[in-house]
Amino acid sequence: MDSSKDNVEHDIQGKALDAKIDKDDDPAKPPSSQKDSISITSKAESAKNPDACKEQMDAIKAGIEKVKETVETKKVEENVEKAHDPRQKPSDRVDAAFEAGKAAIKADEHGCKAECHKEKHASS
Repeated sequence: MDSSKDNVEHDIQGKALDAKIDKDDDPAKPPSSQKDSISITSKAESAKNPDACKEQMDAIKAGIEKVKETVETKKVEENVEKAHDPRQKPSDRVDAAFEAGKAAIKADEHGCKAECHKEKHASS
């Protein structure tokens, strides 16, 4: 009985595989992945309007700078916490305060860049 059960499972798996192959080979079927349709659309838009590509890039750059700003802000919080921790050695607290200042400056710079890219995207 066990060998017949194995044959049945094998037949079921084989049929499922054949159905999948037939489904994927259908040429009349539109592209299944959304990524393909997005890339085709964006290439067509950029060919017609090169400014559309720049607008997209400005939006992407603004998002990247916003993420960098968030990361630096998190570093500031961690270093400020360490700088005010009385259990830490004084030299570590001074170093943490210095690193917190550097991270705060970087966060401000990334914030300015994000706003600049955002304004370019909005004005385009």
